Order: sequence, then C-alpha cells, then structure tokens
Amino acid sequence: NECSPQNERQCLKPGVAGGGGQYRTCGNYDADACLEWSSYTGCSASTPDCDDGVCVARAINGQCGSTLNSCTSGIFQDVADTSTEYKWRCLGSNGGTTASCTLTKDTSPPTITINSPSPGSTVGSSFTQQITTNEPATCWWSPSVPTGPYIQFTSTGGTTTHSQSKTGIADGTYTFYYRCTDAAGNTQLSSAHTFTVATCSASNCGACTQAQCTSQQTCGWTGTSCASLPGSVSCASGQKIGDTNNDNYLSDLDSKQILRISAGILSQPSNVCCADPSKDGSVSPIDSSLVQQNYGTGTPFGTCAVCQTRSQACTGAGQGSCCGGQDLICNTIDPYNPQNPPHSGVCCNSNEYYNDDLKRCIQFADECTTDCDPFTTSCIDQNNQACCSEIFQGHTNTFLRGVTTY
Repeated sequence: NECSPQNERQCLKPGVAGGGGQYRTCGNYDADACLEWSSYTGCSASTPDCDDGVCVARAINGQCGSTLNSCTSGIFQDVADTSTEYKWRCLGSNGGTTASCTLTKDTSPPTITINSPSPGSTVGSSFTQQITTNEPATCWWSPSVPTGPYIQFTSTGGTTTHSQSKTGIADGTYTFYYRCTDAAGNTQLSSAHTFTVATCSASNCGACTQAQCTSQQTCGWTGTSCASLPGSVSCASGQKIGDTNNDNYLSDLDSKQILRISAGILSQPSNVCCADPSKDGSVSPIDSSLVQQNYGTGTPFGTCAVCQTRSQACTGAGQGSCCGGQDLICNTIDPYNPQNPPHSGVCCNSNEYYNDDLKRCIQFADECTTDCDPFTTSCIDQNNQACCSEIFQGHTNTFLRGVTTY
C-alpha cells in the first residue's frame, strides 16, 4: 500500500468519467517511516466528480427538447428565427457541450370537415352542429356570411372535435360558415354549409324521412305526405327493375311493396322482373334492401325484357325470350310434318310442339307418332291402330300431314 510523493491524491477510478466520485491521499498513517494510501473519501454534492484526485463540479451537456424553446438539459438561449424554422440553444455548463436546436415552422392551416348536419340534409328542430379538424385548433361559426360575425363553438379549443347543440330551430334552409385557427396561428375558412330544418310529420314526410309513414304507407319519391301503398304490382316490358309502380323512381314505395310481396301480403306478379333486383327468380327481403340502397332515378339493375307465354311468338334458341319458370322452349320442331319447316318462333313446353292446324302447342302423346296411310284404313305403325283409325274415320286433315281430301 506504499505511495509517493506525500499528499498525492488519486481518484477511485482514474481515467473514467466522474472518477468514481471518491479519492485517497498519500501520507504516513502508521508508526513506520513509509508512506501509504489513506482510505477513500467521497466527494461532496456540489463537486460530485473526481478528476485527477480533485473533486470537481459535474459537466452538463446541453440537450434540445422536443417542443419549441425547450431544453432537456442545459440552459435555454434564444436565437433569431428564420422564415421556415424556430431556433434556440441549450448551453452546457462545467465544461459541458452546447446544443443548437431547430423546429420547422407550421405554415399549414387546419383542414375542416363538416360532420353534422350532413351537407344538403334535412333535420328536425333539434340537432348537433359538429365539425372536425386534422389538428388541434380553436373554431368559430357564422350563421350568415363568410365575413362573420363568428361565434365560438361551445366545445372547442386545443381539440380536433368542435360541436354544440341546437334546439328550437325554426323551419327553413340555413347556410353556415366555419373558421378554425391552430396553435401556430394558421387560419382556415370553410366552404358554405347548407342544410334544411323541417318539423317532421306524416303530412310533411317529403321534407324528412320515410320513417314518418307506417309500413302500409309511403311518402313517395316526390310526395310530401304519407299515402297508402297500391294494392297490387305488375311488371311491364321496359319497366325499371326494382320500380314496382313504374313511376321511373326507385323509392320507399318500391322497397315496401317488395317486402309485402315477399311476406305474402300482396300477390306475386306473373312476371316478377320489376320486383326482383337480385334476379334470382323470387321476391325476397334482399330485393327490398337492394332498392333501398339505390333510391333515385338511375337504373342500376336494368329493365324488364319482353317475355312470351305459351303459344306466343318468340326469338332465340332454347329458353330464348320465353317466360321463365314455366319450362318454355323456343324453336319448337313439328315432328309429324316433315314437309313443313321447324317452327323457330313459338314458345311451347319441353314436351310439346306447335301444331300448324290448331295454332297451339300440343303434347306429343296427343297424336300418332307415325302418319296414317290415306289410302288404307290401317296405320303404317300397328301400335297406333286405334288412334289413326279414329282420326281417319273423321276424314279430317288436322293430323294427317300433306293430305287434303280423301
């Protein structure tokens, strides 16, 4: 434990920042003549670090804060700002370093979004007036013109949602304007916010919502009061799909009529086209929902096509333009008269053909499958003797192809 020279001092951790905060001194602390180290002594709170055996004040480095003119450590010193940045310094002490700080200036005004009432909507005499901004701001509203005067929202200031309640507002059309300012002083003015206030009732449903009418009533697309729903539905060629009353509008009336059909309150039309927006061949609540989602004058589902019934002229092969759901086939071939061309324009069931003479669809089982011989009293096909004899005895050419007289 010997040391030299006398009164030499040594830190606990030489070469390490702060030196361990303790020191020892070289001296004679026993009965011999040799010098030895003393025990370690701690530095004081005002000089907590040990540097080359001497207690010194701790060095503090300046460090910038995250907000304007703030320092995490060190002493604040203001610096002249530029057009785009705020500037300041955080000074170090006791030999510590100094930090230069900058913060980009906010030059963008807040963005205003109008939430309630929805622009262009109709509301009752009591409603919530609300807007939002994309950053904290303080907002005002003007009930007249963009130049004001402006009234501050009851709920605003340093937030992004700004609102207030309105009650007892008279019927009429209103136009509001909004002005919002952020913490940096940037201000934004909104566009015109127009909406209508109307006292809703069964006699004023046109200005409000269909909810004013019962399930057996409608306000209609252009109506102003609740009216009873029509007692039946029919679909015509060219009629908009979903437009059950064929008034060229998809409205509450149509969605309610479709619901009544699906519930069995109304009879299903022979052609369900105009009540079947889903085009699955049946009328269901799904069809009503589709109409509700497309209120207006458009034709999102197309129009009803021409549909021919049994024994009526048709076009196209197979199902073609024959009415669905009845197993009707177009292009019926006459199997009994090879002299006549196939009928390519009549709708018949799949087990029928079109009879030239009767001018109607006939089941195959109604006649002989083989022509009778007009010069004998027997059939060519003996299996159809009775049928052919009966026809021949009547001396009719209804079923005997190519025979006129006998």
